[in-house]
Amino acid sequence: MFAVNALVSLFVGVPAIVGWIRYKRIQPAFYPFICWLTLGLINEITSICIIYRYGNNAVSYNIFAMISPVLIAYQLNRWKQKSLGVSFFYAVATCSVLLFLTEWLLRGSFSAFCSYAVIISSTLIVLINICFISRWLSGAIDYLYRDAISLICLGFIILYTYTITTECFLFFAQSLQTPFFHYLPIIFSVINLLVNLLFLFAILCIPLRIQYFLRRSLPV
Repeated sequence: MFAVNALVSLFVGVPAIVGWIRYKRIQPAFYPFICWLTLGLINEITSICIIYRYGNNAVSYNIFAMISPVLIAYQLNRWKQKSLGVSFFYAVATCSVLLFLTEWLLRGSFSAFCSYAVIISSTLIVLINICFISRWLSGAIDYLYRDAISLICLGFIILYTYTITTECFLFFAQSLQTPFFHYLPIIFSVINLLVNLLFLFAILCIPLRIQYFLRRSLPV
């Protein structure tokens, strides 16, 4: 099962590679998303190696979980949703980093999973994406299923909603020893694969530079 989960988790490299292939042709406002995908691939490779060698990938997991809100908030800010304000995204990023640093200090160890910080920061990611996409969809958007911004936000909402659910279940219900624990890796693999496929489609839907400016004005 570990081999299957590891293989599925590496699928994040597909949209990342496609993103870098199209890097020079797409609008720069989407670059932070490509960086997030690349960081996700690096984290998956690192985690697999660490788990295989030491059996615990808490350090790499916590670092990626701490950096993710910063990149995602920066990505949303690059899309220039002025109704939310620049300070709003920076506040979310700063809050997430402080949460992880605080939990690390309180635990006194870098090798322990920061469950509280992961749950709170993931909740923030879901909320800001819901807030962003609700305002984004209020504008005139043709062919919603091909709108890269909507697809990326939807992917973040699905991924981090499942992260919240899993972390809460593992943290608060682990003493119950229910059979559901055995299905968590399978469920995660399925959701991870579907979200990465959604991200791949989003990458392919990112308008090229000339097409982008012809279709709509999105400040860089």
